[in-house]
Amino acid sequence: MTVSARGAGTRLSAPVDTIAYRIVQEALTNAHKHGAGHTAELRISYGSGSVDIEVENPVAFHVLHPAADAPAGHGLVGVAERAGTIGGTVEFGVRPPDTFRLAVSLPISSAGADPSADIPNTGPPAPARISAPTSVPDPAAGATS
Repeated sequence: MTVSARGAGTRLSAPVDTIAYRIVQEALTNAHKHGAGHTAELRISYGSGSVDIEVENPVAFHVLHPAADAPAGHGLVGVAERAGTIGGTVEFGVRPPDTFRLAVSLPISSAGADPSADIPNTGPPAPARISAPTSVPDPAAGATS
């Protein structure tokens, strides 16, 4: 696994820190369980208003072809729900020829605020804005560069 961080590490509020930790945990678990070669790249970037988390890993055949008896899970749904509780965004999908990418942006503007004010206690969390590709590359077509 390769890990890199950019920007000045910012002290995050407890809710943002916990959400970021759980998202990284889920992303690396998915890379290990569903990826090829059990490798991943984790990049964390601290900006003035957000902490951005990006995880990329090679894709295993069963991810490109779910009919190949891949187990179904709710990991990406959980990532989106966690990010949505604080107004974060989530993007994920397979990038040609065979790399899965998860990118999450979490706002940190409330880093010095009362942690209990960061996550509303009423009703279900708002879903994060999610964007995913509309198609999956066909590995039989071969990779072109």
